[in-house]
Amino acid sequence: MSNPVAQLGSKPPKIIGIIFVISCVGLFIHGVTSSLLLEASHCSDLGRVADILLFAALLAFTCFVVARQNIVSAFQKSRRLQVGLALVMSYSAWIVLRGVMTHTNPSEILLALLLDTSYFWLFLLLVASRPLERKDNTKLLVVISLSLGFLALLASLLYMTHLHTRLDSALGYGRCGTEAVLRVGGSTGQLRSRGFARNPNELGALLVIPLLVCFSAYLSPGAKKRRSLLIIAIIGLLSLLVVTFSRSAWIAAFVAGSVFITWHPKVRHLLHTHLRAVIISSCVIVAGSVLILSRPHVFDRYILHKSASSDSTTIHLADKRTGLRYAWAHPWGTGPGSAGAVGTALHKGPVLETESAYLDLAAQYGFFGLALALMLFAYCLSFLHVSTRDHQLAVVSGVVGLLVCGLIIPVWSNLPVSLLFAIFVALAAGATAP
Repeated sequence: MSNPVAQLGSKPPKIIGIIFVISCVGLFIHGVTSSLLLEASHCSDLGRVADILLFAALLAFTCFVVARQNIVSAFQKSRRLQVGLALVMSYSAWIVLRGVMTHTNPSEILLALLLDTSYFWLFLLLVASRPLERKDNTKLLVVISLSLGFLALLASLLYMTHLHTRLDSALGYGRCGTEAVLRVGGSTGQLRSRGFARNPNELGALLVIPLLVCFSAYLSPGAKKRRSLLIIAIIGLLSLLVVTFSRSAWIAAFVAGSVFITWHPKVRHLLHTHLRAVIISSCVIVAGSVLILSRPHVFDRYILHKSASSDSTTIHLADKRTGLRYAWAHPWGTGPGSAGAVGTALHKGPVLETESAYLDLAAQYGFFGLALALMLFAYCLSFLHVSTRDHQLAVVSGVVGLLVCGLIIPVWSNLPVSLLFAIFVALAAGATAP
């Protein structure tokens, strides 16, 4: 059986890698570019069309600009790729079938295919194209993570200043039916950063994998020349992650970090060598956190997201219970758009909110559709190894964190997050040595 990521093509021009990085970062900050185009067009349909065309162009560049060989030939030669293709086609066909059987509007079916299958298709295309040599894929992982780290640092600085109000007004955040991006007052009174994403939860999820890749690059032996840049990026990513006040992102980061620390030999060695300092530092952090959270209203406001008029935790739990009962009552699903982002995006009538990526999938496509999606996640991860080489451990740890995050929020319905998953896993898989 041939390894679809083992055969290496000739070294591509540097401009190819630069365009690839720009395309990827453009996809990840789509929340900003979308608001800019809508504001520039005075909220007209022309701006919406331009937004769609820009996103499609970035996605096309990401898919094909780095292709170095015949993708069809790659699928013909690799049984492993054929299995992935069969899985993605089955999942796509099942979504269409459920849409037809439930008399769903074609626009909702197309949007469901975009939101729930496009990132799996992108992963397959990138892996099949075998775009770059192993060391180049590794560099791309670090460069993209550094780029997001510097953007995160900029967003953090804007969050801490009053510049966000002028930018909100100039860039049109909050108008044209879009959400405010740089800084927003929540229902509980706290200010949560949206950075370059549409909402704080999406932003937090976008930061997890790049943060771990930067940590992994910092710990790698050849990182001496760029350690100062990595430290700056890590500070930016961590600070922005904190001010999202996204509990789901914090949990994802904690899970991902725990996996990373458990499996990374250098980190384990450092913890063992400096165990006393680690214990003392942990006690100080815990004591300081308890002291801060014990202040009146701090725990309710920033952790529980609770106020006199709303209780986010109670609402989330109630939505999950409702979603679970609904999925159990409709084991084959009720079609695309009946739950989650598809119906919400098209301003459909009453849409079931489950506050869980997997309950959204089960409610729409049934447990069979959910099983196909989980099989695809497992298939993508099967290309990676729990190894510190080429930052694969960082990517695996980050994906595990996001999979847990999917239990809490519908993270996979956010295209920037799901595309980041596909691109980072494909690059790490392409970095696998033959």
